[in-house]
Amino acid sequence: METNSDSVLIADDNHISLDLLKGLLASLGYVDIKCVMDGDAAIASYQGKKSDILFLDINMPVKSGLDTLKEIRAVDPNAFVVIVSGECSAANIQQSLALGAQGFVVKPYSVSRVKEALDKYRKGKTSV
Repeated sequence: METNSDSVLIADDNHISLDLLKGLLASLGYVDIKCVMDGDAAIASYQGKKSDILFLDINMPVKSGLDTLKEIRAVDPNAFVVIVSGECSAANIQQSLALGAQGFVVKPYSVSRVKEALDKYRKGKTSV
C-alpha cells in the first residue's frame, strides 16, 4: 500500500467515531493523523501545525464543528475542511457548505464517502 504524506486532523468527541475514521484513513495510506476531542483543541492544533485535511464533527463539547470551521476559515480561508455528523439534516449540510466546508460525510463512515472527500482535496491540490 502506498503511503500518503498529507496530514490529517480529526476532531470528534466520540472515541469510537474517532478511531473508526482514523483506522479508515490509515487503511488508505495516511500516516500523519492527529486526533483531538473538541473544537478548541482542533483550533490550537491547526494553529500549531496546519494540517492539510480537517475532519470536524458538528456536535462536540466546548466548541461545535461549525464554530470551529468559522474560526479556522478566519485564520486560513483555504483550509480543506470536511464536516462529519450522524445528523445528516439538509440544514446541517447546507450550513456546513455555506460556512465553507468542502464536504460533508455522514456517520457511520462509508469508505466511498471518505474517499470522495479525499479525492476532492487531491483534485483541488493538483489544479493549483
